[in-house]
Amino acid sequence: MNDDRVSELYLGTGNFALTMSHKPCRARIDWIVSEVRGRTLDIGSSQGMVSILLGRAGHDVVGIEVEEPALAYAKNALEAEPADVQRRVRFIHADIYGAFAHQQFETVVLGEILEHLADPRSLWLRAAHFVAPGGRIVGTTPFGLHPHPDHKVTFYLRSFIDTIAGVGTLTHLEIVDGFIRFVVRTDPEAVVVAVDGEALLARSEQAFLAIQLATEVVRVELKVRGDRIATLNERARILTQRLEHANAELVEQRHEALAVQRRLESYTQLPDDATPRMRGFSALLSSLLREVNTGGLRAAPLEALRKTYARVRRAASRELNSGE
Repeated sequence: MNDDRVSELYLGTGNFALTMSHKPCRARIDWIVSEVRGRTLDIGSSQGMVSILLGRAGHDVVGIEVEEPALAYAKNALEAEPADVQRRVRFIHADIYGAFAHQQFETVVLGEILEHLADPRSLWLRAAHFVAPGGRIVGTTPFGLHPHPDHKVTFYLRSFIDTIAGVGTLTHLEIVDGFIRFVVRTDPEAVVVAVDGEALLARSEQAFLAIQLATEVVRVELKVRGDRIATLNERARILTQRLEHANAELVEQRHEALAVQRRLESYTQLPDDATPRMRGFSALLSSLLREVNTGGLRAAPLEALRKTYARVRRAASRELNSGE
C-alpha cells in the first residue's frame, strides 16, 4: 500500500494546504485533464481526482484501482458530485493484468503510476491493449530522484523513452516542476517529438536548471523561516525568564503576605483583661481577615468594607450591652 493521497493534495485540504507541492500537483492534474480525448480509462485512479474532474468535463471514465482505501475515498467523493457526473464516472476494484475485462478507450491515463512498478515497460504494453485505434496515452511521472518508499524506478529522459518503444508515437514530452509530462498517440498522423541525444540533453539541462532554481527558492524560504523561528525562540526564552522571575516574586510575596496575616491573626487572640479598644480593634481585624480569606476584599472591596463595618458595629453593640 503506497498511501497515495493525491486528491487531498490537489484540493489542498487539511495539512496539504500549506505544502509547497499543492500547486504543482494541481497543475499536473489539470494538464492531464486538458489532454484527454473521449472515453477514458484511468489506470491506478487512486482517490479518484482525475476521474472526477474528467467526469465534470463531460468524459465517460472508468477508474481502476487495486488499493481499497483509495477506492473507498474515490467512491465517497463521487457520491458528492451531481447526478450527471456520477453517471459518467465508474470506479472498479480490479487489476488490469488480471480480471479486468478488455475494453478500448480513446484515452488511457497513467497518472504517476509508472514509478511504482519494477517493470514499467509491462504497464506500457498492457495499457496499449486498451487504447482504441487513433487513441492516446496521457500521463506524468517523476523526473530524476523523488524519494518515496513505494517508488521502484527513477526516470531520466533516455530511460523513460526506452519504456515506450513500440507502444505508439511520443508526441508530447516536457518536464515541469520536476515531473515528466507525456502524450503517446497511436494515430498514423501523429508527429513524434525530437528524442535524439542533443534534444534530450537540452531538455534535461533545462529541467535540471529549473530544479536548481526551485531548490534555491526553497533554500531561501527555509532560511527565512529558520530566522523567524530563531527570533521566536529567543522571544520565548526571554518571556520564560520573565515568567519565572514573576513566579518567584509571587511566591515571595505570598510568603510575606502569609507572615503578615499570621501576625494580624495573633492580634485577634485577646487576653481576659482586654480593654474595649483592644476588643474593637480585634473585631475589625477579624472581619477584615475574613473578607481576605474568602476573597471578598479582592472581588468587591466596597462591599467587603461595608460588611466589616457592620460586624464591628454589632461587636461594639454587644460589648456595650454586656457592660450595662
